[in-house]
Amino acid sequence: MKNVKRRSQTASKRQVFLLFFTQIGIKSMKPEQKNLYQAARIISVLGHPFVLLPFTVFIVAFYELPPARAFTVGIITVFATVVPLLFIIRRKVAAGKWADHDISVPAERRDFYPIVIAVVAISCLVFWFLDFPRPLLIGIFISLILLLAAMFINRRSKISLHLIFITYCAIALTAVSFWVSASLILLAVALGWSRVVLERHSLTQVLSGALLGGFAGFILLKVIALF
Repeated sequence: MKNVKRRSQTASKRQVFLLFFTQIGIKSMKPEQKNLYQAARIISVLGHPFVLLPFTVFIVAFYELPPARAFTVGIITVFATVVPLLFIIRRKVAAGKWADHDISVPAERRDFYPIVIAVVAISCLVFWFLDFPRPLLIGIFISLILLLAAMFINRRSKISLHLIFITYCAIALTAVSFWVSASLILLAVALGWSRVVLERHSLTQVLSGALLGGFAGFILLKVIALF
C-alpha cells in the first residue's frame, strides 16, 4: 500500500510540474505563437478518437439503417465505449495516476492499453448480441486489432492513436461518402501538424500512425466487400 501511495504522489507531482511548465511556455509565447498553439489544441480535440469513432458509427449507421435504429446504434456505441473510457481517464488523472487526459507519458499508456482493449472487446460482444450492421461489427473488430497493434508498438514508440483512427475512419468512409472521407483526410493532415506542435508526438510517430490506420482502412473495405 505504501508503494502504491508513493507512486500516486510521484505521479501527482509530475502532473503539477507538467502543467506548471506548460503554462509558463504558453505565457512566454508571442501572440502569433499562442494563436497557433490554441488552433493546434482545437484541431487535436476535433480529431480525437472519442470524437471520430462515434461520428463514423453515426455516419455508417444512418447509411445502413432507418433513422430511428441508426440513432439508437450511435447512442449505444457512445455509452458502451466513449463514456466508460472518459470516466476511467478522468478518475486516473484526478487521482494523479496519469499526467493528462491524452495519456501522453509512454509508461502510462502501457496501463491504458489493457483498459481500452477490454472496453472495446466487451463492446464487440455487446454489438454482436444486439445485431449491429455487419460493416460496423467488422469495423469495431478491426479497431480492436489496431489497439492491440498499437499496444505492441508502444513498447518501442508512442505511436499516435489520433492519426491511426482518423486515417482509418477516413479510408473506411470512402464506402459511404467521398466528400466526408476527403474532409477527414484534410483534417488528418492538420491533426498531424497539431500533434507535433503540441509535442504529443514526433513526426515519425504521427506518420507511422497514419500509415497503420490507412492500411487498416483498406483492409476493412476489402473484408466488407467479401460479404
